[in-house]
Amino acid sequence: PKEAFEDLYDHTTGTQGAILAIVFIVISGLVGLAVNYAVLGTLDLPEDAVVPWVGAQTGALSVAQMFINVLGFFLTAWLFHAFVKGKAAHPDLSKTIGMMGYAKFPAFIILTLIGVITPLILLSTGFDPEDPEAAADALGAVCGLVAIIIGLGAVGFFWAIWVHSNAQSVANDVSTGTAFGWLFLAWILVALITGALGFFVSLAVLGI
Repeated sequence: PKEAFEDLYDHTTGTQGAILAIVFIVISGLVGLAVNYAVLGTLDLPEDAVVPWVGAQTGALSVAQMFINVLGFFLTAWLFHAFVKGKAAHPDLSKTIGMMGYAKFPAFIILTLIGVITPLILLSTGFDPEDPEAAADALGAVCGLVAIIIGLGAVGFFWAIWVHSNAQSVANDVSTGTAFGWLFLAWILVALITGALGFFVSLAVLGI
């Protein structure tokens, strides 16, 4: 993809990249939210069941996660720029954000797929969180689902970091290997920060 990013370089701005990233994050979140609500609506549960209560919190958690993901995008771009600005031939924060926005497409595809297939597969197995016996019967299918998610996640991770490394190599005029190393470090740090933030936000939303 390096040639594609080289073609985009002169026409890409930080604003364009930011808009693309936000659009990808919001669409992925809304698709997952819609599927979750659709699946919850098909479950025949008593009024005092746990799932409707969880469903009522799903919207708030999804919106919060979208904001966290947007924050993570900008934090990743800023950290990467901070790491390479003393090493790159032409470090440019605006180009970093711009190229990173375009490079988010692989993650958008994978996260959207995971958000769609997870509840649909659970529903197709007859999984019912209010029926322990049915849940136990569906254990094999659930394990298969976990394997699918792990597989998609692995494919998405390597695909994304390959695309992002090439994008940042072009954006900052550094080698792809250098871009990979500093980008990987930025992702780890951002994952720790946003993971902790997401955990505490979830506790607050759920009232725990």
